[in-house]
Amino acid sequence: MGKTYWNALLADATYALDSPVEDLSGADLVNALRFRMTEPVASYIAKQFSVVSHIETDDVTGSGFDATVWKGEDGKLYVSTQGTAGLQDFLTDGELSITGNAVSQITDMINWWLRITTPKSEMALQVATSLVEDGEDAYGSPIRGEI
Repeated sequence: MGKTYWNALLADATYALDSPVEDLSGADLVNALRFRMTEPVASYIAKQFSVVSHIETDDVTGSGFDATVWKGEDGKLYVSTQGTAGLQDFLTDGELSITGNAVSQITDMINWWLRITTPKSEMALQVATSLVEDGEDAYGSPIRGEI
């Protein structure tokens, strides 16, 4: 199966996951995916991949950043992010068009990636954002969190 096709399937499948989850595979993965796609396609994905981690931030009070790390049966990892889906994403699109970046989603993405790539026995560095007046640089104290 072509790489582009798999990436498209996984990108679509990440929309089926509507809450944070880790280590989802087999029948549980099929069950989660079957509301987004046909059961044969969901089963096909579940035979080839498992969900390592999925983040789903609140679309009203959160940043709207949603993404999934998939692990193929060959051990390769794939990352799928959701596009605009929900109220917060539309607001973030406005921020993106005005400022050129989506600060809250970038912060959530960095912190999520740091958490899921840090061993459970270690603390994961976390970053925070702050508004800066007069164009000065500001660096907040990083916070650490344990997964």
